[in-house]
Amino acid sequence: MTIATPRGEIRVPVERDHNGAPLVPAHLVFTSLGGLVSATGAWVEASVPGQSFRFLVGTPYYRVGDQALALASPMVYRRDSLFVPLQFLTEILPQRFANRYHYDGRRAHFTE
Repeated sequence: MTIATPRGEIRVPVERDHNGAPLVPAHLVFTSLGGLVSATGAWVEASVPGQSFRFLVGTPYYRVGDQALALASPMVYRRDSLFVPLQFLTEILPQRFANRYHYDGRRAHFTE
């Protein structure tokens, strides 16, 4: 899939977890959107400008402020890298920031 931002365009590989759910590299996703990713123990804090998210690795949940919300599949480690469910990029960010992010499923193209 492709992520296009004012900072440039990047191709992001999509992998599958053991149940077939699509995953994308968290570091590529968040840094390409101008955010950060940091891990402390089982928790991962990831951000886009103006919003932080907390993920509990290995569970299908994330937190925004004091809200716990469900994911289609868990954030996982693979080969020393963190992977976030593709759903976060294709559904959650565009819903939460409708004026900033858009996803075209036919083209597998995410734009800022």
